[in-house]
Amino acid sequence: MKYTPLSTDILAALKAIVGEKNLITDADRLQPYSHDEVANPAYHHMPEALALPESTEQAAAIVKLANERRFPIIPRGAGTGLACGAVPIYGGLVVSLEKMNRILEINGDALYAVVEAGVRTSDLQAAAEKEGLFYAGDPCSSDSCCIGGNIATNAGGNRAVKYGTTRHQVQEITVVNPLGEIVRLGSRLKKQSTGYCLDQLVIGSEGTLGIITAATVRLLPKAPYMLDILAVFKSADDALNTVQQILKSGIKPTCIEFIDTITLRSIEKFLQTTVPDSESGNPLIIELEADSEDELDDKTVRLDELCTAGGAVNVLAADSERIWKVRKSYSESIRSESRIVATEDIVVPVDREL
Repeated sequence: MKYTPLSTDILAALKAIVGEKNLITDADRLQPYSHDEVANPAYHHMPEALALPESTEQAAAIVKLANERRFPIIPRGAGTGLACGAVPIYGGLVVSLEKMNRILEINGDALYAVVEAGVRTSDLQAAAEKEGLFYAGDPCSSDSCCIGGNIATNAGGNRAVKYGTTRHQVQEITVVNPLGEIVRLGSRLKKQSTGYCLDQLVIGSEGTLGIITAATVRLLPKAPYMLDILAVFKSADDALNTVQQILKSGIKPTCIEFIDTITLRSIEKFLQTTVPDSESGNPLIIELEADSEDELDDKTVRLDELCTAGGAVNVLAADSERIWKVRKSYSESIRSESRIVATEDIVVPVDREL
C-alpha cells in the first residue's frame, strides 16, 4: 500500500490536535520509539513523528486525519512487548498513550477500576492494594508495561494459572476504531448473552482493530494469606511433570513458574546472587493463596508431599521479593550475555508428555 509521507501541513494539523509539545519530530527523541524490547536492529524502524494524545478525543481526531491523508499510524503503550507490535514498519506516526495515565476510579463495593490506557500495571496493582483489593493481571514487566498494552497483546503473566490472561480481567474498553469513531465495548454485567463479543475480539489484536484508550477492569478481594514455595528438582522432566500433579490435586496455586538450569545460572550471574539449592537446578516457584492460616498450612503440606513424590530434592518457603526478582530478571540476564536473542513464548497443554 502507498502511504503519504508526513508533510508540513499534516504535521501542522497534528500539532493543532495534540499541541506543539505533544508532537515530536526530533530524531534523537524518536529513536526509542523505533522498536520495542526486541533487541535485534533488523526489527527497528524509525517513525516520521510521534504524537502523545492526552484524551480519547485527541486519539480519535488523529485517526480521522490519518484516514483523510492516508498516512500510517502505529499505536504504542510502554514499548515493553516482544512481538514488534509497536514497531512503525512503514514509518508514519507513532501514537503513544503514555500521557493518558490516570486511574479514574477504584470501586471497592462493585470491585472494579476504571483506568486510562497509559496507566502502569504496577501502579494499578499498588492502588488496588491500598484499598485491600487485588488486580490479578501480572506480566513480568508489570513495573514498566501499561494496561492498554496489556490489553492489546492479551498479556499473560505469572498469575495466569489461576486467574487467566489479561482478557479475563477486562470488563469494558474504550476504543478508537479504524474510522476514528469512539466506541465502548463490553459491560460490567456478569451475564452477557446477546450480541457479538467485540471487546474480546479487540483484546489481543495488537492495535490492528483500534486504539484502546481506557478500560474497566475487575478487582478482587486480596487474599489474607500468601506464601511462595521454592521446589528444586534435579531433572527438568520431574519438575514439569509435577506441575500436572499439582493442578490435579485441587490446590489451585496462583502461580507456577519453572526456571531451567541454564537460565538460572545466567540470572544468578547477572544479579550476583544465588538461589537455594541452585546446584541441583530446575526450580519451580509456586505461589499459594488462602483465606486462613490453617488453609495455607494444609496447602503447603500437600504441596510439599506432591513435590517430594515427584522428585524434588528440596521444598522450602521462599523469600518472595528475592525469588520474584530472580524470575523477572530473565530477559535482562539473557540480553546481558548477547544482544542476539531469539525469544519465544510457546504454550502447550499441560498433559502433553515431555
